[in-house]
Amino acid sequence: MNSTLQRSLLGMYRFVRATRVLDTRLGRRVFVWVYRTYKERLEAGPIHLLRRWVEPGTVVIDVGANIGYFALRFAAWVEDGGKVIALEPEAGNYAELQRAVERCGRSAVVETCQVAVADASGTGFLELHRWHPGDHRLGTRGVAVAVTTLDELLRARGWPAVSLIKIDVQGAEARVLAGAAELLRRSRPVMFIEVDESALRRYGSDAGELLRRCADSGYTIHELSAAGPSPALTSSQALSRLGAHAYRDLLFLPLGSPPNDASRR
Repeated sequence: MNSTLQRSLLGMYRFVRATRVLDTRLGRRVFVWVYRTYKERLEAGPIHLLRRWVEPGTVVIDVGANIGYFALRFAAWVEDGGKVIALEPEAGNYAELQRAVERCGRSAVVETCQVAVADASGTGFLELHRWHPGDHRLGTRGVAVAVTTLDELLRARGWPAVSLIKIDVQGAEARVLAGAAELLRRSRPVMFIEVDESALRRYGSDAGELLRRCADSGYTIHELSAAGPSPALTSSQALSRLGAHAYRDLLFLPLGSPPNDASRR
């Protein structure tokens, strides 16, 4: 999205937050409506196309669920006993995520977990960004939070089949993938990952490393547009397209999976 517009919207959020109107029930509801409108019209893109890879009876995982924009859409797609696992560590976002799931009557479908995801389980710290509700991140100080790996999470649930994973964790995406090696081997899920070079570098990684990790795990790289998934991109092609954007969501398909065919098993 346009960085100037994003800065303007964040400036508006900062002003409104300073008035403390967001501490009221009405203020929170208005914020949620504005946030979801922003995601749908300005940032998320044609995510409805992801539905083709949500297979009946499988699990969809939302890593960095925030207040549930993606999780609630995933919940509308799962069928035949399928489930959504929505993971969000920040307390305010998590509370709103739970409220959203309950209001939509999706509690039987969406399992919410207040936990961060990385490459090792234990306890970590979440650095809170006061003026950006979507920019909280794992760090060396801040609020103590539980941390898990996707492998640990799925092992504890008996390794259900996972068809789709969305990951947006402010630069810790490579750490999430490092803790998901067994899951990727077992289920070969489609992945929709935010790639942000500057955010990745804060964790000692970069976009090139993230793309190589996915390629080494047997995935091809695609952009997702209204026309559908692009043909497979090389790592260098994907990196060149990232250069002009603050961040970009990329689609990763298991090697050998046709971009426009949801039948993978």
